Amino acid sequence: MLRILSTTLLVLTALSGEGQTYVYTERTMVFSSIAYTVNRGHVTEGQSLMWSDALLTVQNGSIYEGFSTSVFDLLFTTDQRAVYEGDSRFSFDIVYTLENGTVYAGNSTFPTDALYTCHNGVIYRGRSTFPGDAVFWLQGPPLGMAEIVALLLAAGLI
Repeated sequence: MLRILSTTLLVLTALSGEGQTYVYTERTMVFSSIAYTVNRGHVTEGQSLMWSDALLTVQNGSIYEGFSTSVFDLLFTTDQRAVYEGDSRFSFDIVYTLENGTVYAGNSTFPTDALYTCHNGVIYRGRSTFPGDAVFWLQGPPLGMAEIVALLLAAGLI
């Protein structure tokens, strides 16, 4: 009986960590360098897994402030190609353009407008993939572009 109970607890513990991505500030990815955690669309600071600690929440391509999905807390809406201010879908409300893992400023894909690139679990400045330009290292399931934008917003990088 004790064996079944311990096995069940082990499985539940393993499943509870599923879906979270740790964001490190150092390439060595040590526990003390975790800057953010992205867990089921909730971006929290440090190692926190508490949804109530969320700085931003991503749900259905929309980015909300804090632990909320209320229309009153909607900051940005995303689609495959762009990030729009509020709940707009008009081209003049494009704040960032998304293409091939790169976030560009405004409605542009010009190389000098590249802000950040996500490649192989690393977020770099600009369009670079040079190790010296790395900002964050990701460990866990890959993030969608909306979650990457939310992470960059939470970090104050965009």
